[in-house]
Amino acid sequence: MKFEEYLALHPKVAAQELPGTDAQLEMAPQSRSALIRKLKHDVADSRLAAVMMVVYPDASGDARFICILRKTYRGVHSDQIGFPGGKQDPVDDSLLETAYREVEEEIALSRKRIHAPIPFTPLYVPPSNFTMHAFLAYVTTLPQLIPEEREVEAILDFSIADLLDDQNCVTKRITTNYLDDYKTPVFELEGKTIWGATAMILAEVRAAIRKAL
Repeated sequence: MKFEEYLALHPKVAAQELPGTDAQLEMAPQSRSALIRKLKHDVADSRLAAVMMVVYPDASGDARFICILRKTYRGVHSDQIGFPGGKQDPVDDSLLETAYREVEEEIALSRKRIHAPIPFTPLYVPPSNFTMHAFLAYVTTLPQLIPEEREVEAILDFSIADLLDDQNCVTKRITTNYLDDYKTPVFELEGKTIWGATAMILAEVRAAIRKAL
């Protein structure tokens, strides 16, 4: 998908009713779907976090989106691909402010460059007891990005066209520091595996873009 085509779709995505939890659960890890529905009443007691999915035009004019690879650490999201983002701080006036702050801190992308953030359906993440609020936005040009040294191992990017391609959605067994040989749907994009909460957010974004086409 060309970036100009994506730009035409962005306001349509913003105007439509979100696909919601059902779309997210299409990429939920094994048994996560039932757990999320069962624990929905616990969301009010969860911690709050925000992430930002930023779309940009590459040198060929294709639409791509930015992710990060997190550092290896003692935590449930260690060494995983996700979006720039993190927990809400007391200084943040809103969850959008949290997302802006985290993008600036983790990849050095100024909020002044970011256009038209669209809030997506909040997603409860049981392993970390966070309710994650995701925003979809875009930049018209991409400056040099700088990974935050303590938290970000690498800055990655992927094609919107690949995200929309069903061939890149497969089932795979995952092993992490808290899961062993766990069967889950994943996105396989350009040799990288995206799963868990990030894949669930992408599933809703994908459904919204498809609906706007």
